[in-house]
Amino acid sequence: MEKSLKFLKISKGYDESSIRELSPLALAFLGDSVYELLVRTTILNKNKNPKNYT
Repeated sequence: MEKSLKFLKISKGYDESSIRELSPLALAFLGDSVYELLVRTTILNKNKNPKNYT
């Protein structure tokens, strides 16, 4: 768990104590957003065919 919390130190605005204060609901919302972005990107890149643009 602590390794995953250290991973969240992407932004300089958050330190470990402020990350620990985030609610589980906020973290779940963030995780769902990242997953949705990953799925959308995968679907869009899957249908990307250079022949369609010529």
